[in-house]
Amino acid sequence: MDPVDSWLAKCPDPATDPMPGMAEAGLLAPCGSYREIARIKAALVERTGLLGVGGVWGGRQMVGRWFIEGFGTKAQKAAWLGKTAAVSISEPGVGAHPKLLTTRGARRWRASEVVDHAGGPVRRRLAHHRRKGLDQ
Repeated sequence: MDPVDSWLAKCPDPATDPMPGMAEAGLLAPCGSYREIARIKAALVERTGLLGVGGVWGGRQMVGRWFIEGFGTKAQKAAWLGKTAAVSISEPGVGAHPKLLTTRGARRWRASEVVDHAGGPVRRRLAHHRRKGLDQ
């Protein structure tokens, strides 16, 4: 049976609580590829009509595949892969509150630089844009 169909058979109300049955259906196990993530996410949205369910599930898969599989130690992978996980990113002085983040652009010789609220560089060289006149 398809994992989405298996999950739907065990989940009484996906709109209120989509988690029941996901582990049993294999939907919490890491997907084998980004293509598989996209395919299952599309099937979740198509069969439930709930974009949020597909988005949250896909985001969870991306956290597992990118952060845990890509950067985790063996112990972290054993402890976290296949479980619900999230990533939180914060900045000094403002935490993770997006309304408190500020940025500014500063023109540099042959490059532009994005600077975070504290004045530290988050560098992204754009020299080729400058040479081609794309930064005007």
